[in-house]
Amino acid sequence: MSKGTQLRRRGGPFRTEPATDLSRWRLRNEEGRQTWSYVDDQEPPSREQTMLEAHSLGLDISRFVSDSSASETALDAAVKGMNFYRRLQAEDGHWAGDYGGPLFLLPGLLITCHVAKIRLHEAWRKEMVRYLRSVQLPDGGWGLHIEDKSTVFGTALSYTSLRILGVDPDDPDLVRARDNLHSKGGAVGIPSWGKFWLAVLNVYSWEGLNTLLPEMWLFPSWMPAHPSTLWCHCRQVYLPMSYCYAVRLSAEEDPLILSLRQELFVQDFASIDWIAQRNNVAACDLYTPHSTLLSAAYMLLNLYEAHHSVALRKMAVRELYDHIQADDRFTKCISIGPISKTINMLVRWYVDGPASAAFQEHVSRIPDYLWLGLDGMKMQVGVGITSTPCVCVEVIIYGQTPLCCLFGSLTLTVVLFVTRDVPVEVQKACRFLLQHQMSDGGWGEDFESCERRRYVQSAAAQIHNTCWALLGLMAVRHPDQQAIERGVQLLVQKQLLNGDWPQENISGVFNKSCAISYTSYRNVFPIWTLGRFSRLYPSSPLAGKLKL
Repeated sequence: MSKGTQLRRRGGPFRTEPATDLSRWRLRNEEGRQTWSYVDDQEPPSREQTMLEAHSLGLDISRFVSDSSASETALDAAVKGMNFYRRLQAEDGHWAGDYGGPLFLLPGLLITCHVAKIRLHEAWRKEMVRYLRSVQLPDGGWGLHIEDKSTVFGTALSYTSLRILGVDPDDPDLVRARDNLHSKGGAVGIPSWGKFWLAVLNVYSWEGLNTLLPEMWLFPSWMPAHPSTLWCHCRQVYLPMSYCYAVRLSAEEDPLILSLRQELFVQDFASIDWIAQRNNVAACDLYTPHSTLLSAAYMLLNLYEAHHSVALRKMAVRELYDHIQADDRFTKCISIGPISKTINMLVRWYVDGPASAAFQEHVSRIPDYLWLGLDGMKMQVGVGITSTPCVCVEVIIYGQTPLCCLFGSLTLTVVLFVTRDVPVEVQKACRFLLQHQMSDGGWGEDFESCERRRYVQSAAAQIHNTCWALLGLMAVRHPDQQAIERGVQLLVQKQLLNGDWPQENISGVFNKSCAISYTSYRNVFPIWTLGRFSRLYPSSPLAGKLKL
């Protein structure tokens, strides 16, 4: 195991050994836009680091906020937590935070950079290597996200990313990763998005993908299968994907690509039956098997692909490109998320050329999606993330939700209690919460609840889960005040002496399968919960009184 590789399965991000001088990094925040930059070693920084920068990087923050005696009441802890958190406010008024977790975002960017010959800043590259080493699993692989088991999808793409970043194939971490990948049958069993990215890099054949049917974008808008009926994130990803598939966009062969063709596969690259790989997904990656109907549909659509109309394909390509241009124009080249942004950038390079204004604008917006955290530089799920309580509403609306059962109970109790009645659904939700309170007074739910569709308790109580349960119980003024006080006591005890709370397990999931980090949840929800308890239960000895 090489230095910097973390043996972990739950929790984080955690601080790892930096690859650069962290004191030279600066975060620029302007109207919610947050971008990290590195001050070259020969230049003096124009200003000192802020507490937000030092805290985000895991540096000493004692010069900004000092330790004090442990809080004894909810109100003391809430005020202390608020005094800490307000110091993390950026200069433009928003709160920046780590919005990482998924491990398939950075590979897409790096593959696009390799294809389009975009040279990233050397400091970025070093910290990206650090990040990928930091989240490598003990078995040598990577998963869909930082708390996942190792998969072909995660391992093949993260391995490829490290090779693009210049790590030698004989590096101990890459040897372990390659062994892991080969033990799973190699990259032929990578799921569809992985097949797409490897085909773009020219280390997988486009014949190994089920058709993306570019002509679908020519359907009349009234048709049920029209792309406008798709979830927005799905639609905007498959838009540029379909363009790349239609034109078979692939990188030019170079020594790295030729080497990866040998490293990623168990069998000889030239002997692979690519058509046979279209529905080949490794067992460790298979989330939902293809239905008979889907398999039949692919069979028919692949038959059309083999004999498609050249005229219709050209019309579809023009339609796709028009939509990509519109997306870039409306979003200033950041799109709706990192995947669509990255593929849009690739398409603009292919069509408009590397010197074009459109492509150069795309390149200039790459930093918007990059975050330098405790464990290195990663690609975030979104841009300009503002970590405030309103994120609760935002994540529900856009399908990116906190962990399912406990947060669902909170949402149910709050929404249904507005009538001031106590519906049977609320009573059941409260019973559920009390039944799952842990011995130390807290609550803890594992992200696997979303995958298994049932409650999975974590090994230890979690700060964010405890807050959600308490907010739900307090919303209905539940009579079991002792249970509420036990949870509040745990939050008070877990607070650090400087007013922060420790980072624990990952707290968000989207599409039931991919976990997301919301690092500010550990600050926002305890302050909210403790403050509400103090207001609703002023006679409790644990509540405390405001000191004027």
